[in-house]
Amino acid sequence: MKREGDHIIIVDLWVDDIIALGDFLDVIISFKAALSSRFKVDDKGELKWFLGMEVRHTKDAIEINQKKYIEDILHRFGMGNCKPVATPAIEKLTSA
Repeated sequence: MKREGDHIIIVDLWVDDIIALGDFLDVIISFKAALSSRFKVDDKGELKWFLGMEVRHTKDAIEINQKKYIEDILHRFGMGNCKPVATPAIEKLTSA
């Protein structure tokens, strides 16, 4: 994490994959340009998958799920055709 004036950039590195997140597009573009000037970089654009997790961008949020991973596990153990069952969960959490 680095602050650039009033802006912030967060960089996540895993082996040879990098994610750059920030609150201002120009800071991210500047970071990518600096990185590209020193290393060979293949920019895949907007993040869709990372470490087996699907990443979806909506107007109000960034959603992350492991649906494909779970489906692969179910198929591996012969449970791909099983019917889903609701799991009770707390719907709204509040801070104490």
